[in-house]
Amino acid sequence: MAEVQIAPSLTRDERGQGGHLPNNPQQPRWPRAASEYASVRRRRFMEDADLGLELYEAARAGNEETVFWLLRDGADVRTPGQLGSQAICAAARNGEFAVIRLLIAAGADVNATTELSRSDNAQDGWTPLNLASSGGYKAVVDMLIAAGANLNQCTDAADAPLHSASVEGRTPVVEALIAAGADVNQLNNISSTPLIRASEKGHLATVNALLASGADVNHTNEDNWTALYAAIENDHLKVVQALIDAGSDVNRCGQERWTPLHAATASGYLSIVHALIVAGATVDKTTVVFPLSDPTAESHADGWTALDVASDGCEVDVVQMLIDGGADVNRSDPHGWTPLNSAANKGQLAVAQVLIAAGADVNQASTAGWTPVYSASKGGHKLIVQALIDAGADVNLQANDGWAPIHVAANVGHLTVVHALIAAGADIHRATDSGWTPLNFASREGRASVVEALVVAGADVNQSNSRQKRQMLLQDGDTPLHNASTSGQEAVVRVLIAAGANYADAVTHRHVLA
Repeated sequence: MAEVQIAPSLTRDERGQGGHLPNNPQQPRWPRAASEYASVRRRRFMEDADLGLELYEAARAGNEETVFWLLRDGADVRTPGQLGSQAICAAARNGEFAVIRLLIAAGADVNATTELSRSDNAQDGWTPLNLASSGGYKAVVDMLIAAGANLNQCTDAADAPLHSASVEGRTPVVEALIAAGADVNQLNNISSTPLIRASEKGHLATVNALLASGADVNHTNEDNWTALYAAIENDHLKVVQALIDAGSDVNRCGQERWTPLHAATASGYLSIVHALIVAGATVDKTTVVFPLSDPTAESHADGWTALDVASDGCEVDVVQMLIDGGADVNRSDPHGWTPLNSAANKGQLAVAQVLIAAGADVNQASTAGWTPVYSASKGGHKLIVQALIDAGADVNLQANDGWAPIHVAANVGHLTVVHALIAAGADIHRATDSGWTPLNFASREGRASVVEALVVAGADVNQSNSRQKRQMLLQDGDTPLHNASTSGQEAVVRVLIAAGANYADAVTHRHVLA
C-alpha cells in the first residue's frame, strides 16, 4: 500500500457545507515521535483486531488520526462495516471531510454503496455522493466529484444525488451538482424529479435553483403529481407562486382528475386558492366520474367542482372565494348533487348561508329526488332546515320514493326538525309510495316525542298505510298503532291510545301488547 500522507486538521465548518480543501495537503499534523509511538501502540493492541472494521468505526466517528494510522497499518479501505457499508460511506454520511480525503488517497471507491437491508435504515444503495448531498456537505461533495464520483448514480429508490440534495433543501449542493453536469430532470422510482421532491418539502431556494437550470415544471410522476401539485398538498404558498411564475399548468389534473384547485380547496388553503384563481385556474373543472357509484349515497366525490369540495368540507372562506371567482353555485354533479345539497347534508350552516346568499336554488333536487331541505332533515340539521325554509324551500317536495322531509325527520326522530317542518306547512298526512305516513314511521321506530308532535298537529292516529307494498305477514291497513305494537314500542302505544287510536284494530294474531 502507498504511504498515506495526512493533512492538517480541519474545523467542523470545513468538513461541512461551504468547506474548502486545505492549502497544504502534504503537511504532517503530528510530531514524528508521537506518530511512531502511536503506530507501535496500535500494533500491540490491535494485533488480533480486524483493522477494516476498526477503520469503519473510526471513519464513522470522524477520528482522522485513527483513520490515518489504521490505513498505515494496512487496514483495507474497502472492508464493509457491521452494517455492510464501506468506511467512505460512513464518513460521507457525517460529512467527515478530512477522513474522506484520507480514504480516497488510500484507494476508497467513491461510488461504493450502502447495503443496510439488514438494519432498519432506509438508506440502501446510497453512494458517498448521495450521503454527502443529503447532508449538505458541499466541500465533501466537491471533493467526491473531483475524485470521479458518478453524478447520476441512484439509490435503491432510484434517487440520484440531486434528488437527495433537493429533498433536503441543500441549495449550494444542488448548484454544485448541476454545475458538474447532474441531470436536472432525472427520475426516481416513482418518476419524481428533483423539482418535485424540493417542491413537496417547500424548499424555495432549491426550487428556484432547479428552475433556473431548466427543470421541467410540468413533469408528472406516477401519481400524476406535478411539482405544483406537490407544493399545494403541503401548503407551500411561496413555492406555488414560484412554480406558477415559471409556467406551471394550473389546470393539469392529478389522480381522478383532481386539479391543483381541487387539492388546495380540499385542504382549505385559502391563499393558494387565491393564487390559483388569479393564475387562471378553471373554477368549474370537474373531477373524474364514476358511473357505477350509488346516486342515493349521502356523499359523492366524483364529477365535483372545487366548490363542491369546499361545500362538503365546510371551507366557508374558500366557498366565498370560489364564488367571487365565478363558480356556478347551481352546477350539479352527475348524481344531481349541488354544493348546497352537500352543505345541507353535512350540516354546514355557514356554507349553506353563503351559497343561499349567492343565489343557490333551494329546491334543486338530486337524481334521487333529494332536495337540500330533505338532506338537512335527514341529518337533523334544524338550523339549516330553517335557513332553507326562510329562503323559500318547499317542504313538501318528495324524493323518488315518495318520501318528503317530514317522513325522513319523523323516521329518524329529529323532533326539532319535525316542529320546523310542521310550522312551515309540511303535509303530515301525505303518504310515501309504500303508503306510510310520518306517523307510521315514528310509531314503528318508537319516536314517542315525534308521535306526540304529529298528533298535536292533527295527524290521524287511525290512518292506515293501505297503499303499502306487502310481503309475508304484512296485512292491509296497518295503522300507527299496528306499527307501534308490532315493534314493541310500548310508550308510543300509550300515546296513540290516549290520542284515540282504535285499540281493537291493533289486536290481531301478530300484535300482542304488554
